[in-house]
Amino acid sequence: GSFLQHVHCAIMALSLWEGHPVAFILGCGMGVLLRMFWVMSVLAYHTVRRERPEVSHGYIMFEHDVENNFVPPPEYTDKKVK
Repeated sequence: GSFLQHVHCAIMALSLWEGHPVAFILGCGMGVLLRMFWVMSVLAYHTVRRERPEVSHGYIMFEHDVENNFVPPPEYTDKKVK
């Protein structure tokens, strides 16, 4: 018989306590492979369909004045808030 028939017979021969963990592990493996295929297809699509903008080496500089952005320290008091 084929390989899949041998695998099917081997899995069907497992008991309940052996079959469920094996099915879980096989399901996780297939889920990982499907997710990897999906991510790779999205990346390939974006790579092919990416619009190439003109290269611009212009930089935007912001003046940052620290004195204007001063935040006073918090006031710690012993008074109870009512």
